[in-house]
Amino acid sequence: MVMGSQTVMVSKNGTNLWHGDVFEYLRNSALDARNFFDYRTTSGGRRLPLFQRNNFGGSFGGPIKKDKTFFYGVYEGLRQNLGVTILDNVLPAACRQLVNPGTNNTTLANPAACAPTLTSSSIVPQVMQPFLDLYPLPNLPGNQFTFPSSSTQREDYGQIRVDQNFSGADTFFGRYTIDDNELNNATNNIRALASGAAFPGIRTLGASRSHSATLSESHVFSPALLNTARLSFSRTNFGTRSVSDTNLADPRYSLAPGQPVGQISISGGITGFQGVMLPSYQIQTVYTLSDDLYYTKDRHALKLGMLINRNNLFTQGTAKLLTGTVTFNDVVSFMQGIYDNYAAGTPSTLQRRFWSYKTWGFYAQDDMRVTSRLTLNLGLRYEFQTVPRERYHIESRFLNFADPTQTWTYGPVMRNPSLKNFSPRVGFAWDLLGNGKTAIRSGFGLYQDLANFGSALNQIPLGMPPYSRQNIVSSNPLRLPLSIPLQFPDIPLTSVCAKDLPPADCPNRLQTMAYDLDQPRSVQYNFTVEQQMPLGIGLAVSYVGFRGIHLWQVREGNPIPPTDIINGSPAWLPYLCSGVASAVPCPPAVATVPNPAYRRINPGYASVILIKTLADSWYNSLQVVLKKRLSRGLEFQSAYTWSKSLDTTQGQSYFADCTDQAELEGTSPLNSRVDKGPSCFDLRHNWHLNLLYHFPNINSDRLAAKFLRGWWVGNIVTARSGFPFTPLVSVGRSNNAVFAGQGTTGIVDRPNVGADTTSGTFRCSGTAAAFPGAPPCSNGSVTYQFIPYDKGKVITGDPNGWLNPLMFRLAPTGFQGNAGRGILRGPGLSTWDLSVNKDTGLRFRGESAKLQFRAEIFNILNHANFSIPASIGRTFVGTLTDPAGASEAPIPNVGKITTTATSSRQIQLALKVIF
Repeated sequence: MVMGSQTVMVSKNGTNLWHGDVFEYLRNSALDARNFFDYRTTSGGRRLPLFQRNNFGGSFGGPIKKDKTFFYGVYEGLRQNLGVTILDNVLPAACRQLVNPGTNNTTLANPAACAPTLTSSSIVPQVMQPFLDLYPLPNLPGNQFTFPSSSTQREDYGQIRVDQNFSGADTFFGRYTIDDNELNNATNNIRALASGAAFPGIRTLGASRSHSATLSESHVFSPALLNTARLSFSRTNFGTRSVSDTNLADPRYSLAPGQPVGQISISGGITGFQGVMLPSYQIQTVYTLSDDLYYTKDRHALKLGMLINRNNLFTQGTAKLLTGTVTFNDVVSFMQGIYDNYAAGTPSTLQRRFWSYKTWGFYAQDDMRVTSRLTLNLGLRYEFQTVPRERYHIESRFLNFADPTQTWTYGPVMRNPSLKNFSPRVGFAWDLLGNGKTAIRSGFGLYQDLANFGSALNQIPLGMPPYSRQNIVSSNPLRLPLSIPLQFPDIPLTSVCAKDLPPADCPNRLQTMAYDLDQPRSVQYNFTVEQQMPLGIGLAVSYVGFRGIHLWQVREGNPIPPTDIINGSPAWLPYLCSGVASAVPCPPAVATVPNPAYRRINPGYASVILIKTLADSWYNSLQVVLKKRLSRGLEFQSAYTWSKSLDTTQGQSYFADCTDQAELEGTSPLNSRVDKGPSCFDLRHNWHLNLLYHFPNINSDRLAAKFLRGWWVGNIVTARSGFPFTPLVSVGRSNNAVFAGQGTTGIVDRPNVGADTTSGTFRCSGTAAAFPGAPPCSNGSVTYQFIPYDKGKVITGDPNGWLNPLMFRLAPTGFQGNAGRGILRGPGLSTWDLSVNKDTGLRFRGESAKLQFRAEIFNILNHANFSIPASIGRTFVGTLTDPAGASEAPIPNVGKITTTATSSRQIQLALKVIF
């Protein structure tokens, strides 16, 4: 019932013999190498951050009643303390050097060192002074701050299985599995630790407990007829909450009354303060009934079956809805308390939901031997789902959000697009020469993505009037000062904005799912040639293709259509100056009048994060697999893939499904093909090799021979190209207001690629160069030489500045940039993992028992595999020659990489007793 990969649980069963194992895996930073970004200043003078990992457990099984009843149990535990070095971009130290603090006449001792455009008369409002203390002082050059952090984890996993042989034709097994996990992380979410996302004292505790139980009965009616029936239950309980060791409930920086500090975003390369996550949790329960019938007759092998699921999903979300978010355009705006926008949920917001829905699937397949050399596979599936319904009827929807005359109505959150889900499957296998050494295989199928709501049902309570709504307030173009707590218009949940308000004035922000969903599906096809070669080697060469249709996608659901088309390009001109449309406010002598053509499709609401099924994807690949069976101690498998994956952006979770923000969020919600580009997971080249070699044994009873027997080595080698990423500007240039105020910076505008050579002089502070190769700042100014975009030279390969920002320009205000999505590539990855193992027989258990020693070395060459850099940005700081007050000066540390994609060299030691 899904288009992608599926996980099948295979458990070990007991037998008439007692058997099992006991193991311990140990890692410790004392055995490891330094990571590229480990600074001694962050490790308390130690060589590298602390890392302790213990993975232990065992299994045991045997007979309860000989030949009839058996059991097998498994336990595995994990205890881990993972130290990580965090690197953030923070405010310059001069921004903390206040004169007359705690008053309304507070100024800066060295304002130009804080931001070039600040002066001695620039006032730091009293309301902003507490927020300065949230940012630590830089302890590295370039206004960077590094600190040691850690992630502690506890996990306990257990499973018990009981098998019963009722007769030779009737067997049964029951299985119960439990997994209990707790993760204390140094961010405000449960993603992996990452630079640019964490501050000291801000931590989140994530806890989960999963249960599953399965009952299965197989009955042989005759040698040609077998039936297997299963009944299963699974429940996953997952929750998160902040466990910060810092007092973050101070009313001086409480954005929402009675709440701890929320999210603070400063455009221009400054690490955002993520704030506190209020408790949230999710409980998902699935009941499953399935049956499979196998029938063989003559040349036909028939399979018939069904799969029925009942899904219950209970959610209680918070995210930043209640604590609030506030965005500033740059450091200057932050220091002066001039906000761009702020948002928070209404106090009466209700986020708790209890969803229920079912899925039904039926299939039939015939594997028909047409000849002794040709087998034909023919199949058909029919699958459908019911519409998710909220148990207590806390649900509403927008039947047609694009219709400005419509608003929300009570009822199901989506229509049912699945009732015509017939999915054919066709394949064949052909022994080309009849000698069993050359085979051609091919397959084609239509696959449905059924009831894969993922995070969609968790997000829609964020925007479901009349039960919940988020308020957003913008200060553009008035540049209003911030007040604490945030002030919102008194608009009931059931109200919408007046139709004559400009887009920036409507506070009704939503995050919801489209009602008129289409059925996500894919067409998958492949063609493979297999050849057996001497020495037990097999070669397979394949073409594999995938075409995704109506895939899940996060889009701006309430866009502003272009007000004009100028020289063939869409333009957004919000203002009228003496009757002439303008992208920027009018000069002081001319009254600025809102352009009535500049309005959202549905003016009753502000920006809407809309989860829809509009995306398309294309995947084509050449796959080559070379495999050697075990002989003379050697076996290996080598797999190389040359592929291209394109899409129009896809995913369900806003700002979370892709590493790079621009790969998930499109810039053109009215024409998604404009955003067609490499998928965020696109890898053009990907090679893997796994190799095992068993050293020859010495047949002798001498002590030395016993030590030399049983040695073998394992190798895993990986090499791949880099992931794509997209250049972005740090402030909105197009005026299209896509995702304006939606919890992140909300900026998805791209720059123009450079077309000529030009130069510009800009204000700066300090003396350091902003990025590698840039001239230093001298006497408060710097001159940059911009050059044409060169695809072959834009990537520098330097982790301190992975790209050349001088090959990009700001697009004119009111226009989108022409830089394509995913035009840049991050670093590739190469790593070699080696394990050295020895198996030693244990006499007291005979031949079947052994002691296994393992020494595993991950990334043995200690190669630094870098992550993608932060997206390119522009900053408002600089000479104010642009009509919108922006500057083409690249932000400091643009393109700098601050994390690695893999660990440094780490060594793991293990002992395992197998009996």
